Amino acid sequence: MELNFQRDELLRALQRLQSIAATRNTIPILSNTLISAGDEGIVMAATDLEVGIKLKVPGTVEEEGSITIPVRKFLEIVRELPSDEVRITTLANDRIEITYDRGSYKIVGLPSDEFPSFPEPSEDYLVMDSDVLVGMIGRTSFAASAEEGGFYDGVYFHLTPDSVRMVASDRRRLAMMSERMETPVEEEMGVIIPLKAVNEFAKNFEGAGEIRVFIQENQIMFQGEDKTLVSRLIEGSFPDYEAIIPKTSEIRIVADTQEMLGAVRRVSLLADPKTLMIIMDISEGKLVLSASTPDFGSAYEEMELRESTGQIKIAFMARYISDVLRNINCEEIVFEFNEPLSPALARPSDSDNYIYLIMPMRME
Repeated sequence: MELNFQRDELLRALQRLQSIAATRNTIPILSNTLISAGDEGIVMAATDLEVGIKLKVPGTVEEEGSITIPVRKFLEIVRELPSDEVRITTLANDRIEITYDRGSYKIVGLPSDEFPSFPEPSEDYLVMDSDVLVGMIGRTSFAASAEEGGFYDGVYFHLTPDSVRMVASDRRRLAMMSERMETPVEEEMGVIIPLKAVNEFAKNFEGAGEIRVFIQENQIMFQGEDKTLVSRLIEGSFPDYEAIIPKTSEIRIVADTQEMLGAVRRVSLLADPKTLMIIMDISEGKLVLSASTPDFGSAYEEMELRESTGQIKIAFMARYISDVLRNINCEEIVFEFNEPLSPALARPSDSDNYIYLIMPMRME
């Protein structure tokens, strides 16, 4: 096999592959990237058996073939090369030579036939806009649990006949976004996609245009023109999230999103490290944010609200408020409350396709 690349194109592909390849694994080949050159051009792949990605990489094929190479070391070498052009050549005994105009580097690889195979796509698939999915991931995935294991360590991909929803929760909060389906589905269904997979999709498929989505057995596959991402699904049934969303609210406020985000960040600097609690006190068209800790002191900020109905004093974990303010992507945010210990809702003021539910904290 003999291939020629532009260094920047190769480096960009290796950076994407390295984030998926297994770094700590008893199976050595999972730390490698597969390079295949044939009629379809140059394809590079990486997998950790849970998530995998294949990329078509621009380059010229002088001799076809395939091999696997340790992706981290390959990336480190290519990153340091000063040349714009890089040549990759396979040698005997599963070795590869990386050359440029002033030097060469040899790496020991592994045979390509030992690399795990990717599933073949089925005949049934959905056509979706990649940027719609990327936007939905950005506004929901932050609410998923950071702890591994279980259905909270993922994003629920819920298809109804006329819409697609993404839902994420860590038991203390929930984010849900809904978009209309351009091509309606016949039957309602839902699968749980691991957090790593949705994050890799967001990094790799922005601006990819129309993509195909295949859901088959225990896997989901996203296929674009020059890239494919496949992931195992998390087993189990996602909780009935619709049942916990309040249908009515007694108290409602509208605030400037960025102004509130700045105030929450500042006040949370003096929140108790053990609880990270901030208090929201709403009355007479004003919001007062406060926090305190015995070791450092206290903080207090007041801001005018765009709209306000009712009054309440309620406490939340500061990060849970700043997360939605940072990710909701709207100029004005609406908060809705009932009781100090009842779930609160946040939503954009200019659309009804997104909600964020958050459980309050008990004030001492």
